[in-house]
Amino acid sequence: SVAATPLVIDGDLADWNNARAFVSRCEEPYADNYHVRGMLAYDADYLYIGAEVADPLPLRNQVDPVKEPGFFWAGGSVLVRLAASRNI
Repeated sequence: SVAATPLVIDGDLADWNNARAFVSRCEEPYADNYHVRGMLAYDADYLYIGAEVADPLPLRNQVDPVKEPGFFWAGGSVLVRLAASRNI
């Protein structure tokens, strides 16, 4: 959504438009402990991404990138994928 007023980057999402928030959860039985509620906003210069992340052990990725280089994203991360074309 278009930012109606300038967003303050302070960790408080109270000034964000929650009408278009999205939620993504892990499958049960992990959904209560692992989920994200996110919002996007933009103005003439920037795209802003705000999220509330539920993770009981944040930033504790236990994957060894040398042994499992394709599994870098597991644990302690939120992936955001953007496309510049609707044809993808």
